[in-house]
Amino acid sequence: MGTFLTVLVGSGIGAAIVTALFELWGASRQRKIDRLQQQLAGLYGPLYYFTSQNQALFDLYRKCHAAYGKEFDFTQ
Repeated sequence: MGTFLTVLVGSGIGAAIVTALFELWGASRQRKIDRLQQQLAGLYGPLYYFTSQNQALFDLYRKCHAAYGKEFDFTQ
């Protein structure tokens, strides 16, 4: 009976240790993933803003240049 009780308690403790180690590994992995996502958002967020702003400015330039060409067309 004592051996059975030792095996029962020992396996319960072993399972708890394995579960705790798995939880620590999962939490560590999730922290790494979160950190990478923050770094990517920090890099590509401003990069997207500036590239979209450049695109809007180029579109505005094209419109102004087309209007200037239409208004001051000296080829006729």
